Amino acid sequence: MTCEPIVCSANCDYCSSNDVCDTCAPGYFLDDDMTCEPVICMDNCDACTYADLCDSCASGYNFDNNVSCELDAYTGDCMTDCDTCTDLWTCT
Repeated sequence: MTCEPIVCSANCDYCSSNDVCDTCAPGYFLDDDMTCEPVICMDNCDACTYADLCDSCASGYNFDNNVSCELDAYTGDCMTDCDTCTDLWTCT
């Protein structure tokens, strides 16, 4: 009797049998078919563990109530006749 190695499916970190994944690689989630699918992050999220759980926001964005990534507040000068702005040229 010959022992055959277990061959994990693509993007799988650990599998207990061929093509049945138990733990996916980072950036992937286990779907109903026990295969690893890529996690698609929410808007303005740079990295996420799950689609609805952002680990870090994209450049220029910060966490808003630790839930979503919102555009950084502009703290520089605004153009003339503008009380608040999102950047030098955009009044709010």
